Amino acid sequence: MSDGLSNLNLLRIRRTDESFAASADRLADEVSDTGAFILRTCERLDVLTTDNDAAAFPNQLDAHFAGRNAVRELFRVATGLDSKIVGESHILGQVRSTLRDATHLQPHVRRVVERSIAVGRAVREASGIGTAGQGYVGAAIAFLAQQELASGAIGIVGSGALGRELAVAVAENLERRVVVFGRHCGRAALTAAFAGGRAASLGEIRCEAPHLAAIVSATSSPRTLITAESLALVADDLPIVDLGEPANVELTLANRIGLADLVEYGAQPREPIVERAESLVAAAADRYVAAQTTRRVRTAGAFI
Repeated sequence: MSDGLSNLNLLRIRRTDESFAASADRLADEVSDTGAFILRTCERLDVLTTDNDAAAFPNQLDAHFAGRNAVRELFRVATGLDSKIVGESHILGQVRSTLRDATHLQPHVRRVVERSIAVGRAVREASGIGTAGQGYVGAAIAFLAQQELASGAIGIVGSGALGRELAVAVAENLERRVVVFGRHCGRAALTAAFAGGRAASLGEIRCEAPHLAAIVSATSSPRTLITAESLALVADDLPIVDLGEPANVELTLANRIGLADLVEYGAQPREPIVERAESLVAAAADRYVAAQTTRRVRTAGAFI
């Protein structure tokens, strides 16, 4: 088994349907004993390996990156550029913890993953993408603080890292109770606990919404979660802040406040930040490839 850069492959399965779990389990089991790096999130499985396992999954892979492109893609993942909510910080911690728990990685795979953590951290700081998500949290809080809100709690749709930041910010800065809505009740309850709030299932938002002062949605779901039908019992002036990307809230709702609407409240336009981060990641990948090429040449020269 070669550990050379030319044999490096990143295999990806990304699904939002019921087939994801079965496909991800099958691929993970197939490569679990090969020394590959296996990174799994809710809707994505990435396998970094120096074996060409792609041929074993001709109809299951959604993406296959090789060589320099595999390096660049893992750097993008660690930076948060491939996340549904671009710039979120949770993924970097996932890469770090997955590496910590991996005991028998292929040597070159380990080097790439270790480098991805350093690159992710550096690019997030240099580009500002690491604060992009936090900036939108601050902007959402600034927006709500300027509204004449009715009495009641603030509804938070989303139980991930951004939802947790929102819940804590609402409790601390607006001094409001929070209700965290999520598809997974356990995660929603954990997120709510950080802010001393309570949790509810996403399906309960229709009944809960009339008692809320505002709703803030921040999930990575590719589907619209809040529709006119789900808010049929709610007044038209209930503020609904949508931090989702893609949008979590039906675009036709007049009371929807989207990402672009929050710029005047302190949120930075995302496009220039993302472009700079992509450029820095590409440059870091080029430097890594060049360094590894030089390393191989020197190693080969030692045996001449």
